[in-house]
Amino acid sequence: MGKRKSKSRQIAFGGMIAAVSVVLMMLTGIIPFLTYTIPIITGLMLLIVVIEFGKRWALAVYAVVSILSILFIADKESAIIYAAFFGYYPILKPVIEKIKLRSVQWILKFVVFNAALILAYFVLIKLFGLDMSSEHMSFKYASLLLIVLGNVLFLLYDVLFTRVVTIYLNIWSKTIRKFFYK
Repeated sequence: MGKRKSKSRQIAFGGMIAAVSVVLMMLTGIIPFLTYTIPIITGLMLLIVVIEFGKRWALAVYAVVSILSILFIADKESAIIYAAFFGYYPILKPVIEKIKLRSVQWILKFVVFNAALILAYFVLIKLFGLDMSSEHMSFKYASLLLIVLGNVLFLLYDVLFTRVVTIYLNIWSKTIRKFFYK
């Protein structure tokens, strides 16, 4: 009975995180400037599932949110960005950080981020018809600038993510566990 109760809690908690994540992702269709912010926030919410219930459950929640977002969210860019990077990064980050050399960790993190960025925009351009063409040279420079700024923001995101994990473990984890393990 104890094991079944635990499984029920995992399913309930994962379902709640998935539901809140999908509702938040829907906001990107209503408030366009949240296209990048909401996938980051929903990814951070997934970190709770990773910490409390493990990577397997987090992968399941990630898959559900990704599929539902791609199918039902009006802002496809936001859904693809979540599916291509911010949704699975909370699961991947602890795995990468098990590597002893910090320089290798950072190289791998940036390779994953840039590969996800390229994949996301490839999918958006080829499958969803996002128009990224321009006849002006300034567009090429703007694209390069966006890639550089994206990497700077990723660095800040990763540092912030680590701090959020620390805050969660020191403050919020006790409250969550008390609520779900009474």
